[in-house]
Amino acid sequence: MLQRNPRSQYQFNFARTRIEALAKLEKDRYHLELVDIRMPDGDLSKVSGLNLLKEVGSKYPDLISVVLSAFGSDVETRENQEIPLRVVEFVNKPIDFSRLKEIFAKYLPSPQSASLQKTHENQEKKIHYNTVFKLVRELNSDLNYKLTIENIKRFELDQFEALRKNLPILEAQVREEQERREFLIQRDIEREKQGKLPLLPLIEGAIDPRRYNSKSKSGEIKRYRYFYLRLPNPNGGYISQPIDKEHLNDPDVREIIERKLGKPIDPEFL
Repeated sequence: MLQRNPRSQYQFNFARTRIEALAKLEKDRYHLELVDIRMPDGDLSKVSGLNLLKEVGSKYPDLISVVLSAFGSDVETRENQEIPLRVVEFVNKPIDFSRLKEIFAKYLPSPQSASLQKTHENQEKKIHYNTVFKLVRELNSDLNYKLTIENIKRFELDQFEALRKNLPILEAQVREEQERREFLIQRDIEREKQGKLPLLPLIEGAIDPRRYNSKSKSGEIKRYRYFYLRLPNPNGGYISQPIDKEHLNDPDVREIIERKLGKPIDPEFL
């Protein structure tokens, strides 16, 4: 969720769940929401990014909506996820930050806007330490670090103190995440020994449904559907690889893909 800030180009806020996002929208005024279809619900038990889009559309019709998509095209995203028509843009994963900046510049009001200037006269607020720019995990660590530093530079002295007090908690969270990742890596090593698909790339990558048509010698057209796993390329861009259909019978693989899609796998893919 984004606001214009008179002291910098943009001000960001971050919500982990649908419930948290709705609470933040109740509290402050925002101009744009960037919604991941895989955003969890309040209890983290299910995916509800689509539900958030629908709720926000009814309560805040002027809020601009942009969707993070794990699909190969905007058309497929709308067809497969039933995205509301009011969504103005789609951003494919892995995220291209220059693409985000173009969207922000296109849809956010300029700081010189008279109406926005009036809004900021008596409502300018401090940036709290836990709302430092924290857009999505897909941003590479170097970029994330630079953006975080730029936001910290706008802190006031009392906010530095609040951040200092919370550093042990933040450090514990980072350590917990690293331990979780190590566990997943070790689990994938065992899975590969059993001829199973590693799960960590599925968790961190994007799932692209694709269609493939094959014409036989008799002229018959056969249509196939596959899932492709799309991962960031260290040299820039991304790489894609097909997911063998036999792996879709693995309950762990299937659960991750369905969670990313936000719906059960269509039988055409099996």
